[in-house]
Amino acid sequence: MDNILIFEKLKKEYNLIDMDYQFLEIIPLIKMIWADGHNQIDELKILHKFIKKYVLEINKKNKCIVISNEDYKSFQKRFMLKKPDNKLLDSLEELTKFFNKHVECHNRVEIFNYCTDIAAACTLEPKDLHNRVTLEEKKLLQKLGFQVGYTENYD
Repeated sequence: MDNILIFEKLKKEYNLIDMDYQFLEIIPLIKMIWADGHNQIDELKILHKFIKKYVLEINKKNKCIVISNEDYKSFQKRFMLKKPDNKLLDSLEELTKFFNKHVECHNRVEIFNYCTDIAAACTLEPKDLHNRVTLEEKKLLQKLGFQVGYTENYD
């Protein structure tokens, strides 16, 4: 099934809007803030910094406003402030893989680096130097690392 048809199906099932397609590239960042089941202020600050830069770059490249502040606020409410369904995030991640292969996309290494920053933003126990990032975040980082071309496995 073509990615537009998949997105249209997801739109109906999850009440997405057309503009959500513009945010496909940042789905790994969304998955990272929710990896441990809840978002935290420092994670949201890092994500906001990335999205602000991302939106500016898209708008500048297109020489018009492709993504408005209202678009961002709508996305933020539905994906950053309220936890999206895991099945939806997984489906959008699959579209992201297609998107990354066929459309000029943002630097995947930069997205991975922001994911790393998000994982490190809020640690479980500062006294435990080895397990500061949750297991869920470590697994997601490893998966994202493979997607950007890192090949070592840190199990």
